[in-house]
Amino acid sequence: YKVYEQKHAINNNFDLGTYYIDEKKFKEMSAFKVRPGDFIISCSGTIGKMAEIPADAKEGIINQALLKITIDERKVLKKYFCYLWESNLIQKYLSKVSRGVAIKNVPSVKDLKKINIPIPNSLKEQQQIVDEIEKQFTRLDASVKDLKSVKGKFEVYRKSVLKKVFNLECEFKPLGTLLKTTSGGTPYRANKSFYQGTIPWLKSGELCDNLNILDSEEHITEEAIDKSSAKLFPKNSVLIAMYGA
Repeated sequence: YKVYEQKHAINNNFDLGTYYIDEKKFKEMSAFKVRPGDFIISCSGTIGKMAEIPADAKEGIINQALLKITIDERKVLKKYFCYLWESNLIQKYLSKVSRGVAIKNVPSVKDLKKINIPIPNSLKEQQQIVDEIEKQFTRLDASVKDLKSVKGKFEVYRKSVLKKVFNLECEFKPLGTLLKTTSGGTPYRANKSFYQGTIPWLKSGELCDNLNILDSEEHITEEAIDKSSAKLFPKNSVLIAMYGA
């Protein structure tokens, strides 16, 4: 007989786990038995994660880090209860009653029984609420899908815009006639004192396209500049990576 643990509730995966007990122990612990359709809830560390025991799950019990709920479907629709459980109303209460410093715990089933929850008497009304929730979730899923699609096409659109804008009929000039260009330099790495200064020294991997750079990972001294090909550049210089990035 299987012993269900927190990871089954947290991952909603009932194929996990390797702990089993024999029939004698199973009968002794019959109060902790779970059946298909029951909900198990994590009550230690990761609090409030819930999963429904599936129809094909192995017969077994829950360990001390789980709580069990059996729904009376004449009063509450399972889907309604699941959405309600995910809501801030329930999760906030669980956080409030949980105890412990390093590892939080929901003390007992008694604490669960004290939760006041909104339950319309009519199952039809509960179903209407479920339908509306799922309609809004469907819209959200569609919006997320659209956003991902737009993000994927953004670079293509960006390049297309730039190509069209700069497809100009005008005079072309070499870049060197318009700008002052020079490369940087790397002070001698073996001399660690060169890298104990206050002057920002930038590497190609630190460049972020079109973003201002305010500081650098490493800093060098004036002596390092004097004794290497490194150079000081004025503010508003434009940097272009030549290697790696």
